[in-house]
Amino acid sequence: FILSEGTAFAINDFDCRDCECSVGEVIDICFPVIHVDINGPKKGKNTFGTDLFAFSVSDSLGVIPYYDGSFSSCMRNKDEFCSNWIIEYENFDYLKADSEGKCNDNPSIILDGVNNTSCH
Repeated sequence: FILSEGTAFAINDFDCRDCECSVGEVIDICFPVIHVDINGPKKGKNTFGTDLFAFSVSDSLGVIPYYDGSFSSCMRNKDEFCSNWIIEYENFDYLKADSEGKCNDNPSIILDGVNNTSCH
């Protein structure tokens, strides 16, 4: 479905009857993937980690970022696992870094999701 301001949602339930799927360390996932396109399907790049993000629904935690427990996938692939980075650190700086987390404009900073969370 698409909201009036353009944000689009797609819910994929796969086969998680009785909330028995898992994503990363969360084991009570009811809906494994909710894709959110923040500017709608007809605008932007429609690319994971840029304007397309993923979330899950947990029986105990509610709506949570689709996250595999580390930021390595986000750094390597700039993919749906970056939803957690944006919420946790309130930036898109992983897009300013290479696949190892080294910031393009400041190579002395390596994003690791622990000590370094911004290229600034």
